[in-house]
Amino acid sequence: MKLFVLGLDGASYRLIHRFVEEDKLPSFKKLIKEGIFRKLKTTNPPHTAPGWTNAFTGVQPGKHGIYQFWDTQSPNYYGEYMGSNHVGVSTVWEILNQFSYKTIMVNIPMTYPPKEVNGVMISWPLSNTLRYAYPKDMLFKIAKAGGHYASDINIMFENNLEYISQAIEITKKRVKTIDYFLKNGEWDLFISVFTEIDRISHYYWNFMDESSPVYNHEVEEKYKLAIENIYCETDLALGKILEMLPSDALLMLLSDHGFTVGEVDFYVQTFLMKHSLLAVKEIDKKSIKENSWFYMEEAGKEYEVDWNQTTAYMASPGSYGVNINLKGRQNHGIIEQEQYEQERDKIISLLKKILHPNKKTPLFRDVLKREEVYAGASLNKAPDIIMVPYEYSTMVHHKIHPDKIFGKPEQKGMHDKDAIFGLYGENIQLKESGEIALEDIAPTILNLFAIRTPSYMDGESMIQFNDEQENWKDFVIPNEGSGGYKGEEAYTREEAYTREESQEVAEKLKSLGYL
Repeated sequence: MKLFVLGLDGASYRLIHRFVEEDKLPSFKKLIKEGIFRKLKTTNPPHTAPGWTNAFTGVQPGKHGIYQFWDTQSPNYYGEYMGSNHVGVSTVWEILNQFSYKTIMVNIPMTYPPKEVNGVMISWPLSNTLRYAYPKDMLFKIAKAGGHYASDINIMFENNLEYISQAIEITKKRVKTIDYFLKNGEWDLFISVFTEIDRISHYYWNFMDESSPVYNHEVEEKYKLAIENIYCETDLALGKILEMLPSDALLMLLSDHGFTVGEVDFYVQTFLMKHSLLAVKEIDKKSIKENSWFYMEEAGKEYEVDWNQTTAYMASPGSYGVNINLKGRQNHGIIEQEQYEQERDKIISLLKKILHPNKKTPLFRDVLKREEVYAGASLNKAPDIIMVPYEYSTMVHHKIHPDKIFGKPEQKGMHDKDAIFGLYGENIQLKESGEIALEDIAPTILNLFAIRTPSYMDGESMIQFNDEQENWKDFVIPNEGSGGYKGEEAYTREEAYTREESQEVAEKLKSLGYL
């Protein structure tokens, strides 16, 4: 038995059904008709870094420790970029490798720097590097075959609407990469993640959706059809992959999140500043900062957060989280441990009272303490407070605005919770009860290879098996009794990126609207 997992970053259950009903996605239509296609429960908030990590570890962030691209509890506030070094539990390929199964991994988020595997690992760096493959010569082989090998940071949208043409070409090359490995590689599990739907959805949504507050109907038709066209190109890729796969292979399809229209940005740091919970101070204009989420401009002057006068701040871009500036944890913490709960309660109460600027209804469905959302050995790495919007068309933005707490959306399309799960192959039956969540992916993969679900995993297998599992294998859990956590000796604080690479990543993410 072989399993091919096709990950489609940002693929929307709602949009796929819409385009299928319009007869624009024949391969998806075939999968829906002949296989299994369901909505998939995402992370909270729905984001790439924790999403793919949930899927391929079988646990939620409280156990694996990845809450965003950044460390959300950095002592020096400017969180380092997270990578494979920071994942606190075993991945499915690490488990399968222990049983001598061969794996091929291509462009899975949060896998950089690459680790040695029983097979191939083409990781997912955000820096401009060629050091992202195992074995090291694999990039040369892919390039020679005409496949996709460029570092992800070099192919992201940079305010150039012609990117749609590039995204379609990259999708074609990803198929060539898969074709190369299917013809030349040995594998039991093959995972490949495509990121183009996510890129296009973020920045072309306002050309498609008339409900967008920044709807633009004056652009060329090809930009209005950009999202539809990238789904159609992905459908072609899916069809080719189905044709290329060996007869004994199953195909699993999933996304980390879906998409919706961006309606409004909420500047939580400005909100905290207005309530005297965050302070800024003027700085020299020549001051150089690696990250910009603690920076403000007003009347030609520049400011940064004054940590010695700040009670609370946004944990990192995209985290939907607020941290308390705690003594003994943050380098310039001012809040005593005995004040911690009091400050959290006060901020939660304030955030719950905020109204949506257009609808005049509460902006947040809930505002929670981190222990109400997450659990596990990595809970201490989570933001202290988690904001849950009624709709993810609201972005909790890191920007510090001099006076406004709301603004027009910088990202035209926003991550939503309508992710997808699909399965295509013979003699596969899903369990009928319950919803499917991202953390159910890893147990399902393991069970397909007759490996029992480790007791520490939060997810459970979605497959209905008829046998008694007598000959199934058991994974030896590292530090059994600690929730699958590898331990601090395995969870290295070694940075995934050098200082120079971090600056490059920051600049790239800023151009994408993350900073």
